[in-house]
Amino acid sequence: FSHASDLDALGQVAIVSGYEYEFAMGEWLARPENKHKVVMTRGANPAEVNARNLARGRLDGVIESAAVMHMLIQQLQLQDKIREAGCQQASPVYVGFSPRLPNAAQLVEQFDQGIAELRRSKRLARILSRYGQQDWKSD
Repeated sequence: FSHASDLDALGQVAIVSGYEYEFAMGEWLARPENKHKVVMTRGANPAEVNARNLARGRLDGVIESAAVMHMLIQQLQLQDKIREAGCQQASPVYVGFSPRLPNAAQLVEQFDQGIAELRRSKRLARILSRYGQQDWKSD
């Protein structure tokens, strides 16, 4: 997979209902000729349902965050049944605190300091590895 059009060859492609799909992937999903191929999964654990259905051969593909899929593959032990076929441009993930909170600025500072300490102590890498993730900041 290197272009959204590569999905044209697939029969059933699952997504999570309520997610926002951007860039070329969003455009591919919005095309009327692809509507019959798209399986929208809802419920308590839609990404897990999609991963399991892909591993069982019920789907030809799943569009999911690489971070989420890496974690699911590891947790569900699907390393031999699912592989990453490609990735579109990554979107950043944010943590935010409401400005209505009187201590919002303090919470941001504590969060930043906590991540920095976890990184310095190498605990962040150990935590992330449990979920099949890597540090997002390369120093």
